Amino acid sequence: MTTQRGFVVSKWAERGSATLLGTETTRTTATATVDGTERPLARVRVRAGEDAVTAIATTAADTTPPFDAVTRDA
Repeated sequence: MTTQRGFVVSKWAERGSATLLGTETTRTTATATVDGTERPLARVRVRAGEDAVTAIATTAADTTPPFDAVTRDA
């Protein structure tokens, strides 16, 4: 767990895959606790050219974050 600025984030765990910037990559999930309320998080990381891109989204339990909608303006 990581605690920062009044919220706690659980350990990230691999959970499936997602597409970010046209690249299929591992999706990791965690739970953030903010003011006593738990919120699910999802994270994906890819390389785009010489850059590394990380996208993090808060999600509802029954939805998938729209990581495939992320675009890059090179």
